[in-house]
Amino acid sequence: MATFENNMVFQRKSALTAGVSLIIMALAAAFSYGHVQGNLVV
Repeated sequence: MATFENNMVFQRKSALTAGVSLIIMALAAAFSYGHVQGNLVV
């Protein structure tokens, strides 16, 4: 039973890490897109 609980904790931490990473990447993409569009000279 302890192995199952340890696996659940590991999966939860992994999912949380992946979710936070996706949010950070989305914010970085939005920032870089705005920065490039603002500095674009046509």
